[in-house]
Amino acid sequence: KHRSMEVKRMLTQIESTEQFESAVNGYSPLLVEFFQPWCKYCQAFFPTLEEFAAQGTIPVIQVSGEEFPQIFDAYGVDSYPTLIVFRGGQPFAKHAGSMPMEELQNWVEEALQA
Repeated sequence: KHRSMEVKRMLTQIESTEQFESAVNGYSPLLVEFFQPWCKYCQAFFPTLEEFAAQGTIPVIQVSGEEFPQIFDAYGVDSYPTLIVFRGGQPFAKHAGSMPMEELQNWVEEALQA
């Protein structure tokens, strides 16, 4: 059984580029948070993201820029946190910065309906 595929209803921080690829290609839609461990905005946003993941609307994974700068570069991420909704393995909607729960829910909802 693939450990990398167990991302339902919880926040999963990826541990390899392979795990990132398998999540992006294995889940549609998927919400990815690009963060930096030292970023205060990312730390403050963490509980909101964790709570959102627990609602089970959409799987959520996190990518650390310290560990995977090449993934950040590949998707043009240069501010933190950045959220990207992937659909069919491709980035579909992108948002730079954190947001309150209601705004996050609405943003994801819109991305899923578009």
